[in-house]
Amino acid sequence: MRPGGWILVASLTACASTPAATPASTTPEAAPAEAPIELDLIERHDVEPINDEHATHRPSPEPMATQHREGCQRGEPAACHAEALDAYYAIPSPDNDRLAYSRFTMACDAGYAPSCNGLGVMIMQGRAGPVNTTRAMQLFVSACEAGASTACHHLADAARTGQGLAPNPALAERATARARCAFEASLGKTELATCPALGEVSIP
Repeated sequence: MRPGGWILVASLTACASTPAATPASTTPEAAPAEAPIELDLIERHDVEPINDEHATHRPSPEPMATQHREGCQRGEPAACHAEALDAYYAIPSPDNDRLAYSRFTMACDAGYAPSCNGLGVMIMQGRAGPVNTTRAMQLFVSACEAGASTACHHLADAARTGQGLAPNPALAERATARARCAFEASLGKTELATCPALGEVSIP
């Protein structure tokens, strides 16, 4: 886990099965100064099969990293997400953060829900300009509704702790239930359409 760290554990295993999520802006939004909130980061199982090699927080080795870059250049959302992860988990620097933000944005705009979760995490960490809790929560809602289980967990945590949302135990319970079901759906064990709905989410 990176210092100060949320976990961007996105839950979907393939771009083709990921429903569309609300498009994200291609540039970080200005917001009043807020303190970064501790979040989790991103596992690699949203891009590649779950195994010991890829369930780690480190950039991809060559030639895999090059394949991610080339795939993103061809317009493949899952490859853009993978390139974003490579930049996110590289040595922290403004250039790597800009690249991660750019690639998460490209994939999120293409409807790849795990990348919308990734954008929300970067925004909450203050790694995409000033912390903007409202925008991050909007991204978590859209990603959770589209099937990214970790975004549902982030919403549940926010509703439980009051960090980002008003305390709402009922929403925390619904988001947790949807997270579990969405993860099962990502493994092909159930259908996302059968998962509990988030219901109304009031974002400050």
